[in-house]
Amino acid sequence: MLLIAVLLLFVLCSPLALAGSDGNLDSSASGGKLTILFTNDGHSSGDYARLATLIDQERNKALSEGSALILVDAGDIAMGSVYQTIFTDHAFEYVAMGMMGYDAVTCGNHDFDFGLKAFGNMLETARAVADSMEIGLPKFIVSNLDSKETPHFNRLGIADTLILKRNVIADGKSKELRIGLYGLMGEHAYSCIVDNESLLFSDRVESSQRAVEALRKAGADYVVCISHGGTLWAKGRRVDVGSDGYIKRKS
Repeated sequence: MLLIAVLLLFVLCSPLALAGSDGNLDSSASGGKLTILFTNDGHSSGDYARLATLIDQERNKALSEGSALILVDAGDIAMGSVYQTIFTDHAFEYVAMGMMGYDAVTCGNHDFDFGLKAFGNMLETARAVADSMEIGLPKFIVSNLDSKETPHFNRLGIADTLILKRNVIADGKSKELRIGLYGLMGEHAYSCIVDNESLLFSDRVESSQRAVEALRKAGADYVVCISHGGTLWAKGRRVDVGSDGYIKRKS
């Protein structure tokens, strides 16, 4: 597996933050640069106009540098404002991400707060709206989560992995990059799902190994994991926030 170190440059867009690679990612093996734009925990913020402006700025920058670019989100697109009340019937958050050109998003625990059926209805609504607007939608990907009963995630259009193709300029020539993506949900995030008994949760390490192997066989130059982990440290150690606002680690 090709390990990618990303230096994150955070641009506050309350409550959303846009993170991008500083100076892009470069690999002698792939022969091209890659810029990753990343958000998470949008929570129905509705602050998409400001976010779209930042995304466009980063897209133009990457284009001027001959860099490939992908735009991804690590889940919890729903719950947190009045917009959550139209999550199922209008798919406001997911459609807005499509309008901004997101490529992929993984599942967060709050995306299931209305239940698995409502989540599936949201996906159907979003596709209908997107078709009427003639826009694309980001692909939902998660490698270690599925429904115990039908319809399974693949019937809902949720995939284990995804390959994105981008053209870049390398050594003065146009080259195609293949960027492999897979999604993961952490144990704590899974434990916070209201109706998690309806879901099948698989080991993250084993799921990652399968996903990476599949993406490598598909010819991925880069492999990127989008993870919605939760807020617990390993082996049950919690994250506590003191009165001073700093996170404290408690055994």
